[in-house]
Amino acid sequence: MENHPSYFGFITAEVRYDPELTGDEKILYSEITALSNKHGYCYASNDYFAKLFSVTNVTVSRRLKKLKARGYISITYKRNGTVITNRKIYPLTQTITAVNSSDNGPLSDEATAVNRNVKENNITNNNIAKNNITSNKEHARFETFYNLYNKKKARPKAAKAFNKTIANHDWETIESGTIAYLKSIRAGDERFQAYPATFLNEERFLDDHEYVKGNLYETDGKPAEDDDDFLNGL
Repeated sequence: MENHPSYFGFITAEVRYDPELTGDEKILYSEITALSNKHGYCYASNDYFAKLFSVTNVTVSRRLKKLKARGYISITYKRNGTVITNRKIYPLTQTITAVNSSDNGPLSDEATAVNRNVKENNITNNNIAKNNITSNKEHARFETFYNLYNKKKARPKAAKAFNKTIANHDWETIESGTIAYLKSIRAGDERFQAYPATFLNEERFLDDHEYVKGNLYETDGKPAEDDDDFLNGL
């Protein structure tokens, strides 16, 4: 699998000094950040990490789950029915964003990753050392929300609404409420789905939603939730 990093990996102070993490878990986090430099996420499989670190897939799964539980990574899956077709791992303190090197335009598969605040990826000037890590986490959580919420409309308004919402509600409430909402809308009925900014501003993630089969959540990408997802992921 050709997924080798082009730039350095890093371990933030938050991760580095976390007594709940082992050294191997911290190294795995660093590898994930290195592999995320190009697109802002890592798509390496458990098998890739297992071969790289000479461990079993089960060990990789446990380390990923620990990093996720500690709030350092977010994992989303793309599914075709029950079959996992793609997995993305987002380091939640990652500040590197993929952009089109020619015009800073929309992201494409060929986009080159640059740090908008750090020229030539100079680690001594990395804005992780300058900025509050919590704000970086919230930015990554917005990306997770926007990837989860399949109606991609009015992104700036959605980002503004998310910043307001996350200040008043915890992420777990927003995430679980969003999933419940998506499970209440049948695939093909997206016209009935609220724009993401409207969904957030009206706090619809707090509503009760009735489950329907063939819903948007189960036919689109969604976060990994259990051990089987980690073990069966790409």
